[in-house]
Parts: sequence; C-alpha cells; structure tokens
Amino acid sequence: MEGLSGDSAIDSDEHKVPLRLADNFYSSIDILYFDLRHFSKNLVAVSVNVKILRLNKAGIPVSWLTREEAATLLVKEQVMWSLGKVVAELYGGYNNSGIQSVLRLPSIVACEGQVHNAKYNAPLDNRFLFRRDRNICLYCGKTFHSRDLSRDHVTPVSRGGLNAWTNVVSSCRRCNNRKADRTPEEAGMELLAVPFAPNQYEFLYLSNHNVLADQMDFLSARFSHQLKE
Repeated sequence: MEGLSGDSAIDSDEHKVPLRLADNFYSSIDILYFDLRHFSKNLVAVSVNVKILRLNKAGIPVSWLTREEAATLLVKEQVMWSLGKVVAELYGGYNNSGIQSVLRLPSIVACEGQVHNAKYNAPLDNRFLFRRDRNICLYCGKTFHSRDLSRDHVTPVSRGGLNAWTNVVSSCRRCNNRKADRTPEEAGMELLAVPFAPNQYEFLYLSNHNVLADQMDFLSARFSHQLKE
C-alpha cells in the first residue's frame, strides 16, 4: 500500500469553519467545566469517551484528542479550521456584563504544526490487528472474541518472516496450533484474505471504537479497498 504524503487531504474550503474564541473567554482552561445537560439542537448526543479527530494543516488525520486536549488547542488559538458537528459545550466564567463564556467543540479540528512527508508506518498492536480483520480467524473464517484470537505470522519468524502488518493475521488458537511453524501452503490451510498495512486514515479508525458519523465519513473517504470489503 502506498504511504501517505504531505499532500492536502482537503480539496475544497467549502466546509471549513475558521475558529476564533469569544473575546470574553478566559485564556486558561482551568476555569472550564463540563455541563453536558446544555445542548443546542445542532449538537449530537455523545458519550463521555467521545474523541475529537485532529488533523494537521494539510487536512491529514494525525491523532484523537480528548475534549480537554481539544479545548486547550482552541483556547491557545492553535485550531485553524474545523469540520463536523459540535459534540460538546464547555462553560467558563462570566464577564463584567454577566455573560458566561461558552466554548463549542467540533468533532474534527485542523491545527497548526509541521507537516511530515515521511511514509506512515502504523504501529502494530493486536488490538488494531484484530479489528482490521474484524475479529475473524483468517484460516477458518469464524468470528471470535479478542481474548480467543492470536497473532499468526503467515511466514513464520523462524523462516525469515517479518513481524509486520503484511505478514500477520488474526488466528484462533486452534488454527494457530494446527499451522504451527509452517506456511499456510505447507499446513494445507487457505488464507482467506491478504494481510495489508493500514494507511493513516484506516489506522485512526482502527484505534477508536467510538468514531462519530461525520468523523467516519471523513476517514472512510481514504480507505483502501481491503478495509472496505
């Protein structure tokens, strides 16, 4: 799979919303508190574990933010523009006119910072591997709980195989034991899908179990055919 470059992932400014803080919003988030009972009609109902998707200034996703982290970036005016619906409101102090400051957090924010052009290498972790394979054993085709799956090296490490995305699949313990220190061909076992390395968009999806609809729309636009199948 091709690595990501620093090319912009956003082709149009149509849906970008530039962000500026209200003049009466304090410069420190120490005075902020959450009051999730006060939602306006355009807010989405979210759990306390909702994350905000952070993009770099080229529009490429780089990480998930907590609401506190997103608020910090907004207060420091490091958010250049945003996308998606507002997912939470944070209430601050009152100004001399008795008006309370409100900070609204969008589901996607683009921030200032350096854009790296190096090829993206997603960290390999069993949690993300099992989710890539939809918790399916890629030998028998059955679905398992994560605790009943293991990481299998298609070409065994003892035979020169790498511990890399393109050489590992989810396997149930029975199939893993049956395959042992052999290739699928040697063990007479069919590999049901070709393992692939997730790109940056796919990895951000794999690393969050609570992706909101507008975040999913943004990420899935750059999914490879392997993840869409």
